[in-house]
Amino acid sequence: MRFAVIFSAHWLLIPLWCCAAHCGLIYSLLLPEPPSFVQSLEDTSCMVGSEISMKCVLSGSYPMTFIWIKDGCELREDEHVRMSYEAQSTELHLKNAQLSDTGTYVCEVQNTGGTQRCAAVLTVSGLSHLTSGENTIITFVGGTASLELRPVSETDAGDYLCKATNASGSDFCKSKVTVKGNLTPLYHAG
Repeated sequence: MRFAVIFSAHWLLIPLWCCAAHCGLIYSLLLPEPPSFVQSLEDTSCMVGSEISMKCVLSGSYPMTFIWIKDGCELREDEHVRMSYEAQSTELHLKNAQLSDTGTYVCEVQNTGGTQRCAAVLTVSGLSHLTSGENTIITFVGGTASLELRPVSETDAGDYLCKATNASGSDFCKSKVTVKGNLTPLYHAG
């Protein structure tokens, strides 16, 4: 009975394990490195009409194949969905995000060493139109539009758009509102 004693082993470029035995024979063992996420997907929120990109970066043996999945169904490229691939990364691009794009997105990568998946949730929010009411005061005085929310709560946080329109066209401005903790008035009436 003959035994091979391995006295050195090291990674080569692809990676490939080379083992040399005392009898002078060299054994090459292909041990593929399974895919591993270096940069995973992250949960993302956006507004309707936004452009979204989701990217994964991986390590592992070549070649790798990538599949993008939304809510259990494999995605295909079209005018709304684009996928880009490099040696060890992939990116999903969504143009003009719609409410129907909300869901769980999975990047699945496979090579001869195995299969890995990572997932993230994309939440697309629609625009809601505010009107003056008990807790919302909208005014337009001297060319200045104002929005006042009382009382303010954490649910009021988000992006606010103000759109102005006249016979010459329209324009808008955007403001991000962040609500932090309990607010105490600086003065008391009365």
